[in-house]
Amino acid sequence: MDVLEIRIRFLAALADAAGMNETKMKVRRGTKVANLMKEIEGRFPGIAEAKKKIPVIVLINGVARSSSYRIEDEAEIALVPPASGG
Repeated sequence: MDVLEIRIRFLAALADAAGMNETKMKVRRGTKVANLMKEIEGRFPGIAEAKKKIPVIVLINGVARSSSYRIEDEAEIALVPPASGG
């Protein structure tokens, strides 16, 4: 199975939770977003804690994707909290 290198960016409060702004990971082609999130939460316990308090939006190459979406190509992943405004 092919292995892809992906770049993961943590934005706003999630950068604080991860203790960094970005990292790189290797995943198998076809990995679901849900499985990627489990792996990220295992490496970054602060992200798992943050998810208990705020929803996390997963953007893949700038497009919001569901947990069942499969990563088929090298990609930039961004974990984003919901926007708030006023």
